Amino acid sequence: MTIAKIHEFISIEDFFRLCSMLERIPYVDLKELPHYKEPFYDVSGDTELLYSTGALILHTLDANGSNKYILSVLGEKLLIWGFRINLDMERERGTNVELNYATNDDIDEIFNEKIKASRPYYKDGTLYFPDGTKSGEMEDDGQYLYDLARGK
Repeated sequence: MTIAKIHEFISIEDFFRLCSMLERIPYVDLKELPHYKEPFYDVSGDTELLYSTGALILHTLDANGSNKYILSVLGEKLLIWGFRINLDMERERGTNVELNYATNDDIDEIFNEKIKASRPYYKDGTLYFPDGTKSGEMEDDGQYLYDLARGK
């Protein structure tokens, strides 16, 4: 990195940032940096460590799995100028979000279950209410049915 600064490939600010980043990353995790050219997550814990040092940025926010991370601009500079690893990356703007939305069928199924659970039903010729009581056990069956018919 010193050579890159001497030849003015990086600014003095970036030199100090990269040196600070390098001090905070354990040497055993430095070899993992090239994996993050593509969106990646490593369950061993190095992802969180590299993210906290500024070498990675969040690429994909995933509701169903692990979030994915990619090299930050400083992480790229660390690989290029610190380790002389040539990168050919296209940088995307923003964070991708991967969510599974409920389909109309899913919503209908949930809605129908809730409607069924709120309506009285007949079983063996006896009217049962949603709370499990039988017709005639409530003090005011008629008012309940009247309110239900009116949509209350």
